[in-house]
Amino acid sequence: MINSDTKKQKVILLVDDIPENLELLARNLQRKGYKALLATSGAQALEIALAKLPDLILLDVQMPVMNGFEVCKRLKQNPDTKHIPVIFLTAKTEQDSIVEAFSIGAVDYVLKPFYNEELFARVNTHLQLKELSDEIEDKNEKLRQYVDMIEHNIAISQTDADGIMLYASEALCELSGYSKEELVGRKHNCLKSGCTSAEVYDELWSTIKSGRQWSGELLDKKKDGELFWVHITITPKLNEDASIAGYMAIWHDITDRKMVEELVITDPLTKLYNRRHLENELNKVIGQHKRDSKSFGFLMMDIDYFKAYNDFYGHQMGDKALIAVANAIKECLHRAGDVAFRFGGEEFCAILPNTDADGAKKVAEEIRSKIEALDIKHQKSPFGYVSVSVGVATMQANDADFDNTVRVSDKALYAAKNNGRNRVESV
Repeated sequence: MINSDTKKQKVILLVDDIPENLELLARNLQRKGYKALLATSGAQALEIALAKLPDLILLDVQMPVMNGFEVCKRLKQNPDTKHIPVIFLTAKTEQDSIVEAFSIGAVDYVLKPFYNEELFARVNTHLQLKELSDEIEDKNEKLRQYVDMIEHNIAISQTDADGIMLYASEALCELSGYSKEELVGRKHNCLKSGCTSAEVYDELWSTIKSGRQWSGELLDKKKDGELFWVHITITPKLNEDASIAGYMAIWHDITDRKMVEELVITDPLTKLYNRRHLENELNKVIGQHKRDSKSFGFLMMDIDYFKAYNDFYGHQMGDKALIAVANAIKECLHRAGDVAFRFGGEEFCAILPNTDADGAKKVAEEIRSKIEALDIKHQKSPFGYVSVSVGVATMQANDADFDNTVRVSDKALYAAKNNGRNRVESV
């Protein structure tokens, strides 16, 4: 049975214009376990070398038509044979000949007449070196492939301690729409969309400047203005004295996932967040404000006489009115943290983080006025146009929960309706 660990037999090309020399050398090498290929001219040597790609070439210098130096030059000029080590066999002892042998790419030379054991020792040494060289080249090739795979498939950036980009992978360029030349030398804020809250960036920089890794989701902007979501992990690179040398960031495009998530939590008609998402967001805001001991505003809004509008104008016009009202509410929420929701039917609500009573009333009145200014005709309303009543709750987070917040704002909304509608009330 053949041992799978047996190494492949090494192949040596022997080149000499004297057949007797070739046959004697070939027999001696074969006794050592090598396979010998024979060539009696330079042209034949080049042909065999290209066809068989031997592991080593023993090349006589003095040959007619094409001498050994010329053969070696041509071997080294060909990308398929340039890696094959060449040992010259020569009777020339002049210094110039030896220098020329090495200058054109030979790895060694052996003077004729030679001792077999010396030749075999040199052959064995260079075959081992060739084997090591091939292993290194193979590993380097795998490394190049790995680096190329990372370069084109993983979005990576490296910055200095000030956040100036020193490197951007091709994958990041493809993701952002910028070229390497456009990204390198700039800060990451060239990708900022303006839609991510300042608090997120404050936490990001506070974390990485302390030498710790930060991970989170950012809504960024491509060169062409298109928004995209990324999950980014930023890792500080430290100097020996533990000071910050720079940062490495790995970006994962999560735009598709976020789009699916948005569909789940978005009202399909108005494109505002839905009732399901309201509870999650409101509980999150309450938790954040409890830590900071801050108040927040919550608005509950209801379109006045909307059932009568639907009955008179039809549901298609009713849907258009709902969309117009939703857009008007959204346009009045100027801060990144302010969020609007469709509570259900003709009811809407909004969360106003870090807001006092006066601030919440101001936003509520802006919304009421904005919807009034739409001047959507409503013959079944005493006002003659579509209007909203708004209830304002200003909550101290330590005393708030979801049900209590909705109850307080609903009470204020009831007061607005009871006091004539198309107005803002708070309790």
